[in-house]
Amino acid sequence: MNEESNTHSIAERIPVTQELDDEVDFSPFFDYLQSAQGHEIASRVLSLVEDIKKAALDKNFSHARFNRGLEAGVLVVAIVVIAGLSIIGKLNSTVGILLGSVVGYFFGRNK
Repeated sequence: MNEESNTHSIAERIPVTQELDDEVDFSPFFDYLQSAQGHEIASRVLSLVEDIKKAALDKNFSHARFNRGLEAGVLVVAIVVIAGLSIIGKLNSTVGILLGSVVGYFFGRNK
């Protein structure tokens, strides 16, 4: 019983500072953004966001270029291996299926 009364009395002593239905007035913030200093800050924030966006696009372009180069390299290696094995007469169906699977994996993994 003593614990319940302590818990209840603590809950009664906690002050409620703000109702949930109160609205926040943003008009001073918008007034500041319309001033010269606020406009400068907003411009800098937007340029920072644009720089981050450009860096992400450059990174994605670099990654895509690497993947295309890797796919081309695998295709060239597979063609050279198939040509070399067929010239010396060692190309069989198992090797053909294996090389075809590797090439198919590299071309189909991003789709």
